[in-house]
Amino acid sequence: MDGVAKLIILRGNSGSGKTNTGKALQRKFGHGTMLISQEVVRREMLFVKDGHDTEASQLLNELALYGKNIAIL
Repeated sequence: MDGVAKLIILRGNSGSGKTNTGKALQRKFGHGTMLISQEVVRREMLFVKDGHDTEASQLLNELALYGKNIAIL
């Protein structure tokens, strides 16, 4: 990476291709990139419902900050 952290957020309806697009972007940008799936964090890791200010929000934020910190090392 070039020492500058970048955050790309993909939003869309279920089944619209967000995960496939995210994986393609990760392959394009290469080693040192991080893909965070909100559905994986919410449904699989924490097993919580979707909505505003869910328990997943804090973990998603922490993961994004972690990714930012390792991107600029």
